[in-house]
Amino acid sequence: MITEVIIAVFAGIALGTFTGLMPGIHINLLAAIILSASSTLLQHFSPEALAAAIMAMAITHSFLDFIPSIFIGAPSEATALAVLPGHKMLLQGKGCEAATLTAIGGAIGLSAVILTSPLLITLVKIIFEFIKPYTGILLTAIAAYSIVRERGAKAKLWACTLFTLSGILGSLTLGIPNFKEPMLPLLSGLFGISTMLASATTKTQIPKQELSMTRLKWRKILKPATAGAAAGGIMGIFPALGPAQASMLARQLLGKTGTMKYLIMLGAVSTSSMLFGLITLLAIGKARNGSIAIISEIIKVDASGFALLCAAALTAGGMAAIITVQTAKVFARRISGINYRKTSIIAISAITLLTFWLTGAIGIIILATGTAIGIISVTKGIPKHYMMGCLMLPVIIQYL
Repeated sequence: MITEVIIAVFAGIALGTFTGLMPGIHINLLAAIILSASSTLLQHFSPEALAAAIMAMAITHSFLDFIPSIFIGAPSEATALAVLPGHKMLLQGKGCEAATLTAIGGAIGLSAVILTSPLLITLVKIIFEFIKPYTGILLTAIAAYSIVRERGAKAKLWACTLFTLSGILGSLTLGIPNFKEPMLPLLSGLFGISTMLASATTKTQIPKQELSMTRLKWRKILKPATAGAAAGGIMGIFPALGPAQASMLARQLLGKTGTMKYLIMLGAVSTSSMLFGLITLLAIGKARNGSIAIISEIIKVDASGFALLCAAALTAGGMAAIITVQTAKVFARRISGINYRKTSIIAISAITLLTFWLTGAIGIIILATGTAIGIISVTKGIPKHYMMGCLMLPVIIQYL
């Protein structure tokens, strides 16, 4: 069985690389396809092998998912906040370094969660029921605290406006019955297209990309990675929180921080939040994301199943970090010197066509509205993380 599981893990890594690099293809979609075909697959593979493949695929996806966000501006829920800092480093000739930083954060966050998992399982059991009734109040307090910290009454007003407008758009979008892939138009408009339009109008030229890394002390790496892992852990306690909300929490834990530390933190949030779905499943019988829920349909996640899946996650994480760095180098070599205005137009057109193909005319309306709100952030100089209200406000409303 060990050989079978190892093969399954590498198959999962290959699938996760594909889904991570392809905007609009959600990891849960592929996991659901595997589940639907499980009756046939289980005739040839053990349940443990299938579960390990999905786990490896999910972890790999959480690493590679940053590449489209940084180099193309096509974000997912987990990587939306990486668009602006990643874009900034890309225009400084450090796009490869930006992706590498997310991989470093992801690897440390994943390792930290696995090493402390016995303690975390116990904590989740103790805290979950106590904290659940206060979810809406605590999220409201976090959002309000972030807005109040802005300097000047005008900045506070625009931050509140940005949070509210994006929150209304998110609530309306997520409330559309039977609307598939709502995150694609919602996040691509708010974070992707608005950023590319702003750069394209200033006649930006992508400089030659450096493939070397800035030397960072371990202290400067561990702090944001730990904060990201801790914020990802909060998802195991708070119901209905996703990587985006966890990223906002991590930002509050870190306070003011530089672009490089911020990207490390985002990488840690993305991978740790995925693994925390597994921890909550074992601790309280509740899966926090689609991939983990599908795994629970294939095998019973007890202590031995948890150990197997952690081993698959650790193996996939190590491989995915290497693949992310090498893939970023390929992107960096090919994107430098390209006319950014033309590249932006092509990318915007591709995202628009993909949105129309997957979500239809309603998706285009959401995409355009999100772009308009995102432009407010650019023109008024308000941080884009307030637009995570598109996901936070619906959760606040639900729990209040």
